[in-house]
This record gives sequence, structure tokens and C-alpha cells, in this order.
Amino acid sequence: DRLQVGPREIRAVEAPVFLQSDIGAAGLLGIDALADQNIVIDFLAKQMTIQHSSDRDEPGDIIVKGKSLYGQLVLVDASVSGRDLFVVIDTGGQSSIGNSTLHRLVRSEAPPGTSTEVNVVSVSGDQAKAQTDVLPPVRLGGVLIRNLPIAWADMHTFDLLGLRDHPAMLLGMDVLRKFDRVSVDFKARRVRLLVPKDRRNRITD
Repeated sequence: DRLQVGPREIRAVEAPVFLQSDIGAAGLLGIDALADQNIVIDFLAKQMTIQHSSDRDEPGDIIVKGKSLYGQLVLVDASVSGRDLFVVIDTGGQSSIGNSTLHRLVRSEAPPGTSTEVNVVSVSGDQAKAQTDVLPPVRLGGVLIRNLPIAWADMHTFDLLGLRDHPAMLLGMDVLRKFDRVSVDFKARRVRLLVPKDRRNRITD
């Protein structure tokens, strides 16, 4: 009947139902509940807050601009191997995932001996085998991210956002937690990244 999420209230919520054992919690917040909000994940304080969108930047923040596609925030100020890269922020994903187009672009640059095989688990508990590699350095705004692990899978999200034929990736928590703080502002269409003090040369491993 009613869902209160930070400053946002949603009424008459329609939601799919899954077993708690599959999703690992009583529920998952989707972008329908987070639209026009600013999600701040503070890894040092180990807390996440949901706030009103803001144009105020904190000292040390690196700003990465994006655009909205079907409510999802897609970062467009990114590149890999000199090619434009579409980056979808996926705070619900534990691993970063790239599509086949990105794989074809960088597969010749993968360091030898880094490929492995992992299980990719969907929100419904379905599992699939996926090959993993380490990406060449990825530029994300003013940050150069090196040694970024990625699993290869053509997820439905890429089709939904019209990114199947473009180099694209879902940026998961495995990479986001490299920063002290990550702010995802859906309304302002920007991400703020706070790099740890010992990596303020804007390069992170």
C-alpha cells in the first residue's frame, strides 16, 4: 500500500515476489523507488543514505556525468583502450559485467593467465557460467581504474538500454568499494567519487 524510502514515498507499489533465500533479503529497492534521489554509499562509515538530489559537491569529489536511460543512470564520460565506454552503475551487483561488444574490443589486451570462470547469479537465483578477465585501464571521469576484474555476459540490461552493439559494462560493488564514498544522483545525472587519500593522484588499483 505504501513504501517510504528516505525522503520519497511510493503508494500502491507493484513488485515481483521472490524467495528470500534467492535474493538474500526481505526485498530489493529498484530504480522505481530511487528515482530523483541521491544515494550516498559511505564505505568508511559502512552506511548508505538516501537523500534529495543536490548540486553541492564535497571537497575531493570527482564528478562523472551521465545520462538517464529508462530511469537507469548510464555514465558517458568513460573510455577503455581509447574507445568510448558506456558504464551502468549497478549498486545491486557484486561483480562488474561486460557485454560481448566490449569483450571483442579488449580481449587481445587481457593479461595472460588472468582468465577464470565464475558463477553469475541473477536476482531470481538463476546461475550461469561466465568467463572473467582483467580489463585494460578504464577511465571514469578523472579517475583511471586499473586491474578491474570483469565477467563476460550479455545481460538483459544491455538489451533494455539499447547497448548490445556498444562497448558497455555494469559497474558493480567490487569496483565501487575501492572508493571511500560513492554518490549516485539520479536526478542530477552525475556520480561523485571520493578517492582514498593515499590514491589522490586519481589512479586506483
